[in-house]
Amino acid sequence: MKKTSGFKHSLYADFLLLYKCIYYQYTNKKTCQLLGKDRSTVFRILHKYVKVIKGTAYKSDGRHRHCLYLRNCIRKEGFTSCPHDCPKFKQYQCSKLLSWPYVCNGCENDSTCRKEKHFFDPEYALGMIRNNESESKHAPKVIKRN
Repeated sequence: MKKTSGFKHSLYADFLLLYKCIYYQYTNKKTCQLLGKDRSTVFRILHKYVKVIKGTAYKSDGRHRHCLYLRNCIRKEGFTSCPHDCPKFKQYQCSKLLSWPYVCNGCENDSTCRKEKHFFDPEYALGMIRNNESESKHAPKVIKRN
């Protein structure tokens, strides 16, 4: 197989095909068949190489707006917002991120959504791989002491 700058040429093609499958809203099964990969492999790719854009879930003072348990805290504790060091804090996550395609690509609410957004972008994914590869090659040398 022809290699391009240390990577298999088909890697970018696979990322592009995955992006197109998400864009055209193919099912998980059809996407896996087109890629020739297992469902767990596609899941790992989407979770490892996703671009995360932090939502407006935080106020300027660092307190959380979108805590899963905020309603209970308001009723029981009398809080108006979740304290920054709250041990029960759990980020409210969109239910669309819990099922196929596990990303916000193609979501009709992405412009108005204030939650954390996860986007799959083939260029970004390939850039992450290249960055990780170059970092591993330039790791600091370990000096042995006698």
